[in-house]
Amino acid sequence: MRLSLKDKKLSVTVFANKEAYETGTITKTVTDLDISAGDGNHFGFRCNTGGNANKFVYEAEILSFATTDKGAVEYPSNNVVIAPETASGPYTVSIPTLTNGVIKDGETTIESDISMNAHESKTLKVIPNEGYSISSVLVNGKNIGPAKEIKIDNITRNTTIQVNFVSSSTIDVYLIAGQSNAAGYTPIKGLFNPYTYGGTLNQDKIDEYVNGYDNVYYYGATKLNDISKGNMSYEVTRAGEGTAAAYMGPELGFAEYASPILKEQNKQAAVIKYAVGGTGFANSTSDTVKTYGNWLSPTSLVEEEANLVETSGLLYKNLLKVIKSGLVDLVERGYHPVVKGMMWFQGCADAGSKTISNQYAHHLTNLINDLRSDISDLETELSLEKGYLNVVAGKINDNLSRCEYENIVREQIQLVSETVEGVRVIDTKGMIVPDENDNNDAWHFSSKDMLKIGNMFGQALLEESGYLTPETFTVTFNTDGGSVVEPQTLKKWQSIKVPAAPVKEGYTFLKWVIDGTEEEFNFKDYSITSNLTLKAVYEVDQAYESYENFVSSMETTLKYEDGEITKPTQEEWEALKETFAALGEEYQTALENGTASETGSDLERALFLYDAVINKYGPDEFENFLRRPTSYVPPTPPTSESSESSSETSSSSSSESSKSSGEETSSSSASGVTSSSASSSGTTKENNGGNAGVIVGVSVAAALVLAGGVGAILYFTKKKKK
Repeated sequence: MRLSLKDKKLSVTVFANKEAYETGTITKTVTDLDISAGDGNHFGFRCNTGGNANKFVYEAEILSFATTDKGAVEYPSNNVVIAPETASGPYTVSIPTLTNGVIKDGETTIESDISMNAHESKTLKVIPNEGYSISSVLVNGKNIGPAKEIKIDNITRNTTIQVNFVSSSTIDVYLIAGQSNAAGYTPIKGLFNPYTYGGTLNQDKIDEYVNGYDNVYYYGATKLNDISKGNMSYEVTRAGEGTAAAYMGPELGFAEYASPILKEQNKQAAVIKYAVGGTGFANSTSDTVKTYGNWLSPTSLVEEEANLVETSGLLYKNLLKVIKSGLVDLVERGYHPVVKGMMWFQGCADAGSKTISNQYAHHLTNLINDLRSDISDLETELSLEKGYLNVVAGKINDNLSRCEYENIVREQIQLVSETVEGVRVIDTKGMIVPDENDNNDAWHFSSKDMLKIGNMFGQALLEESGYLTPETFTVTFNTDGGSVVEPQTLKKWQSIKVPAAPVKEGYTFLKWVIDGTEEEFNFKDYSITSNLTLKAVYEVDQAYESYENFVSSMETTLKYEDGEITKPTQEEWEALKETFAALGEEYQTALENGTASETGSDLERALFLYDAVINKYGPDEFENFLRRPTSYVPPTPPTSESSESSSETSSSSSSESSKSSGEETSSSSASGVTSSSASSSGTTKENNGGNAGVIVGVSVAAALVLAGGVGAILYFTKKKKK
């Protein structure tokens, strides 16, 4: 069986039957379009290297192709089904009655059905009336998007055309640019794998991906170095918009996320993509740079003038050309395009060089600023409403086996989001490359992950475009007794601002860690996706550690129970004194002037215990080495009056006693205090309390001698002289 096609730049992948197609079991691949294997009903298109997938996939989706045996061919999704009908003709092309636009064959307006012979070809134009836009065109029930042209080649069946118009309205425009994961090297066969849906095949989702999203249109080119050779045209965004019909990029996941949200607000969006695999910012002599150039924008080209190669900046120039042609195309369809944002997905090509990796943020910043300026000029040139290019940059995967400096590039991408207004990031960290369930390679994401990436781009861009309230998370800082650090509320994937280091007396701040871990937190490469607590980690100062140990020792050594302080030993007191003497002057001063409290902090409690010892036992017994004020009151000595009275009483008693005792009394007086004490004892026996006054007086003197020794007597005498 042989296909008759206009362009021979297609190869054909043949499957033995439908089951083989669904499992991806290829029978053979041919480039001459001669199918001689399988059941004759199932095969797929694929572009040869260097071909423009969009041109051929688009045509294949809207056309019927003839075969040598007159069978009819159609192209739903990624497989071509050869119908068993005979192409004999003539065939009728049903033309709808239109009120808001017309269908033309050349310059002739077509208002009724037309008849075409078998294998005849025709191109019809769709033109909206003033004030209206083309919403969608359906050929045999298949939505081909807001098509300006309906191409019918080699007709082999009756064909029905439907055209829908809407009142002219603005349409949001989102760009995609970068290298291979932006261009689309993810196999779409993963969409037919239960793994993508959590284990159970979701046929509704498969149909959704295959049929596309009728309010999100796609326009783009990949692997082109000459944009004039492209055949770009808008269609609904569906599976197969990658570098070939069997591949996809982030546009599908973006459309999946954005379509229902935009429908709720009666809005439409257009995706314009230009991306080429293996490209970056470097000025090199590689084949890729020779063919496609690099992403250096005008500002970087001036800065890198001495290092430029012939194709430097070509990718940026081609991106602008694709953007312009896409905007013009929308205007021709009756829309008022407004540029809202860009998905930037690039960096792997730069991660192989440390020098280029470290320059990444600078060049990406230049590209964003230059692109905003150039798009503004385009808007002026085309008389378009001024938009604002919000940029969402995808941080490259962190486990690329052949990129030595991917972590630097990840940090550089995040840095741009922190330093350039209107830039956010999404993070692909942890996604599996490759994934055995999808048979993707070590550079490109699985269908499951690519859908997720597109969803993330969609969320961030629709939040920035005002369609959604941003999802936010809170970062709390646990300073562990240090100065307060205010929490941060951040948008999803936003980076955390490095806070000022907390201050904690006696400690030096070391790092922040995620609570419950020990590894230092990397502020340069973290995209928040949940609430987070960061804990401060400190290193204690040696001098402060000695101070804390001293305070702890006082609490351990000095005991206070039932309202009474327990008397420490002299050895314990001396040990505390020695520890205190080793402290720094600032800590000694703090202890000397600190506040004491039984129920306060550790320091206040320790000072309370210390003061209790000094106040109870006095500085004569326990040295006040902290030099703290004390309320200690020494024992009260006799007053002057009581001393004189006692003396007179003693003298009188002594005189009377001498009369009765004579020589014995005189002898006692001469014998000193000790003898007087003995005499007192004798007098007590003889007088039975009659001389009580004398007994008491003498006993006080004796008690003073016994308790305080000579020092006590001197103290008493000194007071008497006063």
